[in-house]
Amino acid sequence: MKKTAVKLPKEIVDKFKKGRGSPAEEIDKVLILELYKKQEISSGKAAEYLGVNRRDFFDLLYREGIPYLDESEENLKDETNIEI
Repeated sequence: MKKTAVKLPKEIVDKFKKGRGSPAEEIDKVLILELYKKQEISSGKAAEYLGVNRRDFFDLLYREGIPYLDESEENLKDETNIEI
């Protein structure tokens, strides 16, 4: 997967040092979760980008207080390849 560097003030990066991973991993997680919440990516894609299985992704959503049963019709079609 191609990576892109993002310049952020040190004060912002320091706020991500409290997480479980490196600041870069924590920032990736926040961005991916935000895309998922905005229904820009499916749960399957979000899990793939984070390098976890879907079960672990759902656990992460629970810990972060993000609902996981709010899939859009389009995302459900993508996930199941079934016309709704």
